[in-house]
Amino acid sequence: MAVARAQGVRLHVRGCAACQEQLRAAEAIVGQTAALRQPVDVDMEARLWQALAPEAELAGARARKRAAWRELLGRRAVEMLELAWPRDGEHGWRVWMPRVIWTGVLAAILLTVLGPDVVPEAAATAAPAPALAGDAPTVAVGEPHENAVRTAVSPPRSVFPTTAPAPSEPASMVAEGLNGNGEVPAAAPRHVRGWHHLASATDSATATPGQALLACGAIVDLTEANATLVHNLSADAEMELDDGRVVVRVPKLPPGGRLVVRTADAVVQVKGTAFAVDKRNKDWTTVEVFEGVVQVDAAGHGREPQAGRETIFVHAGETRRIESVDAYLRRQIAELDDAVAAGRLEIGHEKAQRYLMVAGADGPDVDDVQLRLGGILSRTGHLAEAARLYRTVADGDGPVYARQNALAVLAVLHRDADRADAERATWDEYLVRFPDGLYIREALVRQVELGCGRADGAVEQARRTLASRFGQEPTAAAVLDRCRSR
Repeated sequence: MAVARAQGVRLHVRGCAACQEQLRAAEAIVGQTAALRQPVDVDMEARLWQALAPEAELAGARARKRAAWRELLGRRAVEMLELAWPRDGEHGWRVWMPRVIWTGVLAAILLTVLGPDVVPEAAATAAPAPALAGDAPTVAVGEPHENAVRTAVSPPRSVFPTTAPAPSEPASMVAEGLNGNGEVPAAAPRHVRGWHHLASATDSATATPGQALLACGAIVDLTEANATLVHNLSADAEMELDDGRVVVRVPKLPPGGRLVVRTADAVVQVKGTAFAVDKRNKDWTTVEVFEGVVQVDAAGHGREPQAGRETIFVHAGETRRIESVDAYLRRQIAELDDAVAAGRLEIGHEKAQRYLMVAGADGPDVDDVQLRLGGILSRTGHLAEAARLYRTVADGDGPVYARQNALAVLAVLHRDADRADAERATWDEYLVRFPDGLYIREALVRQVELGCGRADGAVEQARRTLASRFGQEPTAAAVLDRCRSR
């Protein structure tokens, strides 16, 4: 799917119970069926076409050439020559000169007619484009068009390999895509998707390995890449780099034009420059600029610019590393904890806010970071904000331990603010929601202490539970002795 549609489907599945059930069922089948986990080579037809197209074109050209010469030297040629050289027995230059001219005109007509059909063997090799990274051949790449005139050897609009076989390999082995034992080679070439070539009656070259020439004039080195061409227009091109490295040289594009390279970590936009994008590490993307300036935005999980992270501009001679979302969030948490441990609460506050902005509501550690931020707010005197944050976590759908922590810390916050009624109500809520929770002893102790000297059914129940479960512990025994029932 396109990036935007894939993101829409993900959002729909999150809120649709029926789709979630179907997704779980599909995942269960995939997990239990080993065959479905094996890579499937769906582009065999395209690779065979690419290997066979030059040979088929040459074979057809040779056949047309032989047929043309047979026609030229056959009965029809003799009849046409007889028209120019009648057996009338006349001699002299006045008679010979028109016949020689007529023969030359006839030969020119035949060559003109035969010219488009005869393809010399040298035509099978495309002329190299300006070198970008070595002497790799360049491929003209165009968008498919429904009215394109296809030749007899036009390849399927599918997948083409980006690495060529060694020159020493026999042509038959290349055409068949097999090794000497009739098996597919173990080291299969890497592939890119969407880099199809638009074949026509005047241009029947198929896609070849190495580089690609886009409609905007950009040259893309694909020898180390696994990439998808999303769209390819004269002033607007976009590709997605799954892994590997691409080197791109982009001419000056017209106003409003752009070329975009997307990875899982970054969105790279240019209007005319030379640069490289490297996605060979799961935690970051590296952008290296050779000429001009490149705009880089950190990408979210949908490969769109990530809200909450700044746009950077990389200049010629610079190399920048853009972290993945997960690596970025892990670094924010580590720096948050370091700042709090060092007592630099303002930096900790900034790191927590940045994490929450980038991670969003579905971040992996959102509840924990909100608890850390609540602690910073309470220590800096923002008690009301801290209480609201703890209540948000306690009433959310995060992990059970996070909700327990939020209620317990909220009760302590009320105690520190001398709000006994609010503290008692919070511990009551904790005992109801988490009767075997992490802070059950603390909840019972505080309930007994807050109810000292009161004849209250809830307080008596808390006293009995505390005595039965923790009566042998010194803290609980001291509270029970100090707050005896009347």
